[in-house]
Amino acid sequence: MAELQTSRLSLVEKGRLIGFYEAGKSQRNIARILNRSCQTVNLWIQRYQREGVQGLVTRSRSGRPRLTTFEEDMDIITASIINPYDRADEVRETANVPHISLTTTDHVCVKLEFMVDVQQRKII
Repeated sequence: MAELQTSRLSLVEKGRLIGFYEAGKSQRNIARILNRSCQTVNLWIQRYQREGVQGLVTRSRSGRPRLTTFEEDMDIITASIINPYDRADEVRETANVPHISLTTTDHVCVKLEFMVDVQQRKII
C-alpha cells in the first residue's frame, strides 16, 4: 500500500476534497483518492460544515515571527550564490544586512542549500 502524504493540504487539494464530498463520495473513498488519512479528510469536512468555504483558508499560526523580510532573504541568497564559499559574516556583508545575526544568515544559507539539493534530485 502507498504511504500517505503528510504535508499540508493546499487550497486546491482542499477544494478537491470538498468537491468529492459534495458529489457524495464517502470520506474513506476521498481519503483513498487524495492519498490522505481519514482523519485529515474528516477534519476538513467538519471545518467546511462549520465555517463554509472561509474555513478552508489557512489560518495564521502562533510562533516566533520572522526575523528577516523576503527581500533580505533574497539579498542573502544572492550573495551566497555569487560567493558560494563565503562564511556567514562575509555573506552578510556582501548582502548589506549588518543588522541580521550570523545565525540567521547561516540559516537562510542552509535553507538555500536544501532547496538546491531538492531541485537537483528532481532533475535527475
